[in-house]
Parts: sequence; structure tokens; C-alpha cells
Amino acid sequence: MLLVIAAVLRRLRIGRRKLAVGCGAVAAILAVMTYQRNQLWASDIALWEDTARKSPAKARVHEQLAFTDYLRGRCQEAAAEYAETARLEKADHHLLVDWGLAYECAGQPGEALAKLREAAALQPTAHVYSQIGLVYARQAQWPEALAALAQAEKLDPGYAMTYCYRGGVRAATGDFAAAAAEYQRALARNPTLELARQGLAYAQQQLSLRR
Repeated sequence: MLLVIAAVLRRLRIGRRKLAVGCGAVAAILAVMTYQRNQLWASDIALWEDTARKSPAKARVHEQLAFTDYLRGRCQEAAAEYAETARLEKADHHLLVDWGLAYECAGQPGEALAKLREAAALQPTAHVYSQIGLVYARQAQWPEALAALAQAEKLDPGYAMTYCYRGGVRAATGDFAAAAAEYQRALARNPTLELARQGLAYAQQQLSLRR
């Protein structure tokens, strides 16, 4: 950039001293701009917020900002950005699931269930029903949680997280034998599932204490 500016200034027959001052001023301005840009790129949230300000009508930008907020634990902000995304573009299954999870993270289970059920109406999958079951389980609504997890199993018997969440429900209600069986079913489908491995160890520990 400095070389280009120097070439232009040389054609204007400016003295070396003025040329040096001019290039120094440009370098200072560019240094400030570079510093400001580096500050922006140092934070993924700041980067997407800046992008959203510059492209407020782009749904994908707001969706990415929402997802970034969610990953950083800014759940209320994430839910608001998903709402803005849905205002700009019709919400699909994927967006509704993420929106529901943001609401659940923000401590709004009613809103979370509403969005997850909207997603299930568009595309019933084991994943979305397992998430419905998880939301119910976190509210200690055990029958509703088990019903949703049964639907998840029916849709896809190979989805490991269904059994992992059901193991959590069984453990929370004191049925550690059933919990261990569910965690084993989860591991049979996905041996790398650490949550199921930890749950199984806990259930087996509780069973050994009762003997």
C-alpha cells in the first residue's frame, strides 16, 4: 500500500520530506485500522456481531451469530438471534431445533418444547424427540420424558443418545439396574459415547452399594 501511494506521490513531484511525512501518516492510519481489525477478529462473537450490523438483512449471518452465542453460553442472546433469523427467513427443521436448544439453555423449557415440537412436525427424527425427552427430564417430568424417548427409539433404534438419556431418567428415579441396561444399550451402538460410559459406571457403583 505504501509503495503504491509513494508512486502516486512521486508523480506529483512532492519533496522527499513531504513524501516521508505522507507515507508515515498513511502507515499510522493503517496501523490503527489493523489493530482495530485484530481486536474484532480476536472474538468470534464480536466478528459476527460486526457482520450482522453490516448485513442486517442476511438470515445466515444472524443464524451464525446465534450459534456462536449458544456455544459461548450466551443463551438468551442466541434465542433472540434465532428469532431474528426466523423473521428474515422461514424457519426449517434445523433452525427450530437449535432455537429450541437455545431456549432450554436460557432456562425457558416451555418455549424450548414448543420449538422442538415444531421441528418434529416438520421432520420427525430420533434426535429431535430425544431432545424433547431431555427437556422433560430436566424438569423431572418423567412420564413425558419416557414417552418422547420411546418415540425416538421407534424412529431410529440405532440412535445411541436415546438410551443414554433414558438411562439418566432411570438413574434419577432410583432404578439403577434399568439405568445400567440403558447405558449398555447406548454403548453397544456407540462405544465411544463417554456420557454413557460415565453413567454406566455410576449406575454400577450404586448397585454395588445396595448389595
